[in-house]
Amino acid sequence: MLAIVLAEWIKVRSSRATWWALLGAISGGILVPVLLAWDAARLWDHLAPTLRQHMSVTPLAPFGAWLADRALAVFGIHAITAEHATGLIRTSLTAVPHRPLLLAAKAAVAAAVSLLVGEATALSAFFLVRWIVGGRPIPFLTYPVSAEIPVLLSLGVGAMIFGLIGLGAGGLFRSATPAIVVVVVGCGYVLPLVALHLPAPWSARVASILLPNLAGELSGAAAVGRRDGPAAASGGRPRRDGRLPRARPGRRRRRDRPPGRRLKGVIHCARVPADRRWRGSSS
Repeated sequence: MLAIVLAEWIKVRSSRATWWALLGAISGGILVPVLLAWDAARLWDHLAPTLRQHMSVTPLAPFGAWLADRALAVFGIHAITAEHATGLIRTSLTAVPHRPLLLAAKAAVAAAVSLLVGEATALSAFFLVRWIVGGRPIPFLTYPVSAEIPVLLSLGVGAMIFGLIGLGAGGLFRSATPAIVVVVVGCGYVLPLVALHLPAPWSARVASILLPNLAGELSGAAAVGRRDGPAAASGGRPRRDGRLPRARPGRRRRRDRPPGRRLKGVIHCARVPADRRWRGSSS
């Protein structure tokens, strides 16, 4: 089995499409978050102190992973369709007649390369963004590293799954073009748009099982913001330090309470005596 895996690695390494796909994954996965972080830092420096408290930036590492996943799906597709295009698949099947064993070796190589490149890209993008942001307290970009570890690990796993799905689509269609259309365009763009326009609660349910949301589902980050997620259960959005605010059921307004009553910690509505109310002009 080890000899078959090494042979598949030599095939993948000798393909020019492999290096172009990996170059696209690394450059897109790192360059995009770095440029966004640089723009966010520049905007923070030019904002007035009163406006900085209203500025928040979405975590940037998933943006790079979004591009890297597509490139690694293309890598997985070319890992098997290149043999069909050149006719080398006949030689491979002659050397290894057992097709499941040959496919398992290809899957092992594609999974290892996709996991390594995806994880390295996510970690590099994360630490470069932290270095660019520096000491600026930009919300959602200054979480503790320990809080970001599950997300970073899930990004690597998501990249590996994208590579394996690309490999499976390439083996199914035996051609790169239809496999790229199905995996990259269909699963990466069309299905998320369809799920976005579904009525609630089916929109969130369908979106949770799609490939673009896989990393968030694995790390649990997708639950934040849902109605049944920890943010909703605690009564608000995460704070700047990454923790969720404590639930305060006693501070919530009761719907059966008259609107003229004063609530503790809420705006006070004064009640005017009945004899001093304005009743309009009398005829």
